[in-house]
Amino acid sequence: MSQRWLKYLEKFGLQGKTPAPVVEDDELADVLENPQAFKRYDVLFRLFGPLQGSPWVPYHCPTLFASIDRLNIVPKKVKLAPGYHEPHPPTAWQWLDDSTMVIVDLPNGAAIEVGATLMEHGAQLICTFDHWPLSSSNRRAKPAIEALRVIHAMYTVAPDVYKFRKKLTPDATPVWLCDNRRLGDNIPTPSPGTFDNRYYIDDSILPGISTLKRAGIRRIVHLNLNAKLEPLPDLVPLLINAHEASIELAQVALEDESSWSQPMPMDVPFKRSLPMRSFRRTDMGGFGQMIPVPSEGSYSSGGGGG
Repeated sequence: MSQRWLKYLEKFGLQGKTPAPVVEDDELADVLENPQAFKRYDVLFRLFGPLQGSPWVPYHCPTLFASIDRLNIVPKKVKLAPGYHEPHPPTAWQWLDDSTMVIVDLPNGAAIEVGATLMEHGAQLICTFDHWPLSSSNRRAKPAIEALRVIHAMYTVAPDVYKFRKKLTPDATPVWLCDNRRLGDNIPTPSPGTFDNRYYIDDSILPGISTLKRAGIRRIVHLNLNAKLEPLPDLVPLLINAHEASIELAQVALEDESSWSQPMPMDVPFKRSLPMRSFRRTDMGGFGQMIPVPSEGSYSSGGGGG
C-alpha cells in the first residue's frame, strides 16, 4: 500500500480517538467476520481500491474515506438502480482485459454500482473522490456536491465487492471511478453559507503516459451515460496525451447496451480550460470549504467545520 495514503488515513482519524489501523488484503476475511466492519472507513478504502502489488495503488484517493472517520459518518443501505441486479447481455463486458484502462464517469452513486458490475467481470477499482462531505453538525448549510450517496452506495454493494475482489489479481483491468458532478457544471454558483466541495481530478490521481505504457495499457475506455456527452475538462489532457502516444480511445454509453459488448471508437476531445482558482482546497487535503456570509468572517474547512 502507498505509504502516502496510509499516513493520510491514519493522520485524519477523529481527534481524541484512535483510528482503526488500515486493513490489508490478507486481513479482510478475519475483519469481515463481523458484518458491521463493512462500515469501517479503512475496510471500504481497501475494498474499493486496487489490489496490493498493483501499479495503480498510488492513485487511489483517500479523502472521502477519511471523512467517514473524521466526521463520524455512519454508512447506510440505499436502494440501488433496478439494472444492478438484472442480468446483462451474455457478451457484456467481455472486452475487459489487462491492456485496457476504464474511466467510469457517472453521477452520484452510479459509478459505484457500475464499478461493482465491472468488478464481477474481472476489474479492480481506483477511486477519485477528492471532496469532503458536509458535517452533520452544520445543518444550516448545503453542500455544492452531495457526497453521502457515494458513501452509502459503497456500503450497500460492499459485500458483493468483497466477493468479486477475492478472485482478482494485481494485473486486473483498472477502473477509475469518478463522479461527473464534481466540477459543479450543472449547479448554481455556490453562494455565502454554502459548503463548496466542488473538485477536479488532478495529476496525483491520474497516471501518466509512461506509467500506462509500463503497465501494458493500449486502450482507454470512457464510460458515461450517453455517447453525446464530452469527457469533463479535467480528464481531457490525459485522453489527448494518450492519443498522441498511440493509445486507443473508446467509449461506452450506458444508454446503448450494444456498447457494453463492444466499445465504440471515441474522437479525441478538444482541450478546455479548467478554472482551478475557483475550487477550494483544504489544509487537510482534498476539497471543501464553507463560503462565509459577510458578517461571519473567515473560512472553515474540512467537512464544513465539523
